[in-house]
Amino acid sequence: DVGHSESLANLPVMIVQGLADDFVAPAEAAALRQAWRSMPSKDLLRFVRAYAISTLFHSPDRIRQITSIERFMLIANLFADTNLEHYYDIPETWRLYWDEEAMPFAPWHGVFGHQSGPEAAGSAAIFAKHFKFATDAGFSVSRHDFNGNVRAKDWRVSMPRGAGYTVGRTAAWLWQRFIADGLKNFGPLERAHLYALLAQGTDLAAVLHQSATDTPVSLAELEQPTGRAWLAAMAATRLPLDDRDEDRRIRTNDRIGAAIDFVMATPFMLAEEGR
Repeated sequence: DVGHSESLANLPVMIVQGLADDFVAPAEAAALRQAWRSMPSKDLLRFVRAYAISTLFHSPDRIRQITSIERFMLIANLFADTNLEHYYDIPETWRLYWDEEAMPFAPWHGVFGHQSGPEAAGSAAIFAKHFKFATDAGFSVSRHDFNGNVRAKDWRVSMPRGAGYTVGRTAAWLWQRFIADGLKNFGPLERAHLYALLAQGTDLAAVLHQSATDTPVSLAELEQPTGRAWLAAMAATRLPLDDRDEDRRIRTNDRIGAAIDFVMATPFMLAEEGR
């Protein structure tokens, strides 16, 4: 009975926990119960819509850890621009379902092959597999389709041109496209790693520590005058995405694929945060 006291107390919280927030605070739970009780006739869609535009949903305290399947679907839809790319499964996300024990509707894990968001985000084994997939160049733009033909991706299809294809604009756009945190977590270190991959096609340490490439680049180093100058110079570097030379265009798109690999390997890909 939807009007039963236990239903009135628990159902709105269960809905929000299942859709958007893994850790509903007591004050948030009280607000959800009040909103649910105040509806003369219970309407799930109207309740969800009201929640989606509320300060509860857009609060930075809201955290939702996503499952492996949700992550695969998110990445695939953000990477592929056309129905043909989806048909050929350009990101090849199907390979990971079995590895991460999340086969839909198969009793491999749980009753329906499902997993919870906290379970996926809290698993060192799943993160290791996800990290390996990203760092193995899982998002390289050059792919072979079912017929053995190479399909090279052209990011100009979806990228905003703005004042030109610069490294800084492209890096920020890629981060926001895949992480969607309003660039909150896109700090100097994250920018530097993407700038090195986009501008020079190599790891950040290999760019700034050429004689000792195993030396990690620190935030303090990037905050020095030389570090800030390097970031500014790289941000202004133009990407030859519309170059007449096809090979240069393909290599540039490959660098964007490497940058996506880096973004995918960050822990920010495992959860969504309200803002």
